[in-house]
Amino acid sequence: MDDPAVLDTVARRLARIGERRDLDVPALLHRLGIRPDRTGVTRRQVSELTRELWLQTDDELFALGPPAPRGLFRLVVRSVAPAPDLRTALHRLEEAAEVLPGMPAVAVRTADPLVEVDIDVRQLDDPDHVAAELVAIVVHRLLSWLTGQRIALRELRLPWPEPDHAPHYEAVFGRHPRFEADSLVLVFDRGLLSAPVIRGETELAEFLDDQPDVWLATRDYGSGSAPSTCGGCCVRRKRPSAKSGTRSAGTPR
Repeated sequence: MDDPAVLDTVARRLARIGERRDLDVPALLHRLGIRPDRTGVTRRQVSELTRELWLQTDDELFALGPPAPRGLFRLVVRSVAPAPDLRTALHRLEEAAEVLPGMPAVAVRTADPLVEVDIDVRQLDDPDHVAAELVAIVVHRLLSWLTGQRIALRELRLPWPEPDHAPHYEAVFGRHPRFEADSLVLVFDRGLLSAPVIRGETELAEFLDDQPDVWLATRDYGSGSAPSTCGGCCVRRKRPSAKSGTRSAGTPR
């Protein structure tokens, strides 16, 4: 179930991005049927607002950092998906982040019994941290989708002060963050590295066609967790099955 208060928060944060980019935000919200007070927003409207900001900024990180051309996340997914297991997928994610324009650098480190995925968001001029959250969501969602299971985070470290919407992070990531960390880091069990990638080409095509909604509303991939809603950049709900700055410190082992 989508939480109306959370959706309103997402819409307000996205609208502030448009205002910083000098877009005609009142006209944009009116076209999408979003009220001027930005309340009563639906998940579909949040998805459409995200897409409109992508189009009007010509940037999938909303022109908040180095140019991230439209289609960036599609290229990330296509670079990572042809992997036999999560270990290889993470290695390919590091490589993709190194060569794809606008994608923040990713460094994967292992420290038994944990894996740390460090995402370098220092180049983002992002006071609301929307773009940084979106990248973290994309990485977490993608790894979960590839393996058909939700990747349970042991830690979530965020390099900014605790915001008013802090309680919503647990809804999207399944873990309350540690704020004012040195960098943005997702931490999970090292044992998950051997998890096989189970997605085929048909599922991949459907996944890619569903952007940005695939990042805004995704299932729990068999985790058994209850559907939940987030106030960062994404709102998560259960969906039917498709069938019915440092570079890497080394490759994870």
